[in-house]
Formats: sequence, structure tokens, C-alpha cells
Amino acid sequence: MAAGKDSVGSVTRVLITSVYLLTTWHYVKQVYGVGRITAAYAGVKLGERDVKVLRYGLYPLWFLGAAQVLAPGGNYRLAGFEVGYSVLPTWAYPTLRTLALVSALPILGVFVGVARRTRKLPPSAFVAPYVASFLWLGVPTNVLLTVLLLAPFHALQYLAVGHRAEVAVAADRPGEHGLMWWLNIFVGAACGGLLLSRWAPQLIDAHIQHGRGPLLFSAAFFVFLNLHHYLIDAAIWRSNGDLVKAMGRKPAASAMPAATELVAS
Repeated sequence: MAAGKDSVGSVTRVLITSVYLLTTWHYVKQVYGVGRITAAYAGVKLGERDVKVLRYGLYPLWFLGAAQVLAPGGNYRLAGFEVGYSVLPTWAYPTLRTLALVSALPILGVFVGVARRTRKLPPSAFVAPYVASFLWLGVPTNVLLTVLLLAPFHALQYLAVGHRAEVAVAADRPGEHGLMWWLNIFVGAACGGLLLSRWAPQLIDAHIQHGRGPLLFSAAFFVFLNLHHYLIDAAIWRSNGDLVKAMGRKPAASAMPAATELVAS
């Protein structure tokens, strides 16, 4: 029995750690994707070198994020399970932080080059995701920094592309899509999210564990929902996928009137 519990704990720890490793990977890929989309909306031309810098220049941030759960001294826990492994040397984390901060310089060079070519500042929605990524991961992270910087910049990413994606997809579907149509989607997503992420796992854990030991179902739901989220995003946000193609069929300037008409209908 004890061996079975140890095996479950070991597997769960591996899965939770994989989520944390993939979280930063997912985030830096999203920063690059949103930056490219918003640059295209604004008519910003990017050369082949610019694209490579904007894409691969974020990878040191992923290595830094991975080091948080792979370097000694982390001591992270989730639902009673340990997270991470001390597989890197102690000097790895400060070294990777320095590398991540240095990697901001070529990305800054791309923004400066865009400003010189266009004779105006790059669009804020193009720059903001990159600023947020380095402020969140590159400098010492704390709760205040996360609240003040990460959430607003992360929301800006979705404001830049998310609503346009919704409007573009709705425009291809028959029938009117008014305010109640959108509210049904958001309310359903909110209720479903709360049910799957909080109420259901807590209820199962309380019924089985009675408040003792690690919360296995809370951890399992956490792993499933995050990995599912990463897979879904990877599928629907492909550059050659239907969603991105739908977003690109109309010029960016026409998105706002279309959104206003949909909400008013």
C-alpha cells in the first residue's frame, strides 16, 4: 500500500513539474505569436532576421523559468505534492538570469530598427508582450510585480487579438450574434471553469481524503486542465489554422465597427 502511494506521488510530482516547465514555454511562444499578429495588423514589415530575433530571443526566458523548478533551493509545493527537482548546479540560475537579460538587447534592437524605418514608435500591443515577459521572468519576481505588470500586459495580448478572433469566427457563422450570444459563451466558460478547476476536485478530495494527505484530485485536475489548455492553444493558434486565417481576411481597421454591430444587434 505504501509503495503504491509513493508511486502515485512520484508520478504526480513529475506531471506537476512538467506543467510548470511547459507554462513558461507556452508563455514565450504566445508572446512571439501575439507580437507577430499585432505587428501585421499595424502594417509593420519585419525582415527575416527580425523574425528570428523576436522568436528565438525569448528562449533564454524559458530556460530561466525552467531553472526555477530544476535548481536547488526552490522548495515548491502544490496541493501537498513537491514540485521540481534539483538537477541543475547552484550557479545555473543566476547565470541563466544574466543570459535572459542580455537576450533583451537584440529584441530591443528590432524595436529600434522598426522605429527608424517607420519614423514612429512601434505599436504598444507589439512591444508590451515582450516588456511583460522580461519584467515577469527576467527581473526578480515578486507578488506585487506580478499583480501590477503581468496581469495587465497579459490581458492586453488578448485584447489585441482575442476579440478580433471571436468576431472573425462569428462572422463566418449564420445567424445574429448579439450581446446575449456572447454572454452565454462567457458565463458558460466561467461556470465550467470554476466547476472543473475548483469545486469538483475539492469536493472529491474532501470526500476521499477527509482533509488528510496530498490533494490528489486537485493536483490531477490542475495537470489535466493546463496540459489541455496548452494543446488546444497549439492547435487553434497555428499560423495556417482556420482561426488565424479568419482573423486575417479583413483589415484590422474594420474589426471595431464589426464588433460594435455585433454587440448592438
